[in-house]
Amino acid sequence: MSSNQPPEVEFPIYPHQGVGSVRFGMTVDEVRALMPVPASPFLRTSPSLHATDAFEPLGVHVCYSDEGRCEAIECASPSLPIFDGKRLLGLPFADVDRFMRRLDAEASVDESGTTSFALGVATYCPAHVEDPTAPVEGVLVFREGYYSSGSHT
Repeated sequence: MSSNQPPEVEFPIYPHQGVGSVRFGMTVDEVRALMPVPASPFLRTSPSLHATDAFEPLGVHVCYSDEGRCEAIECASPSLPIFDGKRLLGLPFADVDRFMRRLDAEASVDESGTTSFALGVATYCPAHVEDPTAPVEGVLVFREGYYSSGSHT
């Protein structure tokens, strides 16, 4: 691996708990202390009360509640989100969708990807509408109640 390649870091997914060592409910300072690279905060939307932390070299964004507590973690390349022993990024959408539906028969599919409220995991792959073999581009892991709180925009 050349020195200008981003590091590949495995991030095991723990349903409704977090990803890797980052846990839902942690403060901004607690999350930043765990990450091996500095955060680049940005406001996702104008009504956001708290910035999202981008850890770009890792392909990770950490989303916080209005109170500044971790409530969701987005993973994209080069991160390696692992769920139940399976890598989720870069695999064909149809394969990941089948895997998630085996774990949660209630998982739903829309134009963005598959979402399992029971697992607290959603995939992002808008190309799946045209091509079910398109690779999964992103994974969102979220706390229980994240979608009902209205804080995700």
